[in-house]
Amino acid sequence: MTLSEGGLVSPVNDSIGYSKWMISLSLSASLPGIASKIPVKPFVNIMLNDHGAGSVHRSSFFYEAGLKAGIWNFFEIYVPLIVSGNLESLTGSFKDRIRFILKLDSFKQLKLSRTGAN
Repeated sequence: MTLSEGGLVSPVNDSIGYSKWMISLSLSASLPGIASKIPVKPFVNIMLNDHGAGSVHRSSFFYEAGLKAGIWNFFEIYVPLIVSGNLESLTGSFKDRIRFILKLDSFKQLKLSRTGAN
């Protein structure tokens, strides 16, 4: 998965199509206290665009909230637990919303740090 139009984790970009304008907010934070040592973070994504999606849910307001976990700066898994009705109608079941990110550009950064190049 790549985060693109609106930064939504749920796979909707093909369903929503092109937006003439969009406002998006993505938030993520560490868990408080001793739980911050666990590599799990809550996230919230909110998006408002110029049109809705599909014929059932015409709302142009999309939101999702859940947990993400990762290993170093290389691999992340996003699990949206709460989604707006229009996202749910586009993505289907819970298991279809779980997304994985593999950051291959971290290999380039590792190679640069070993050679000392900028």
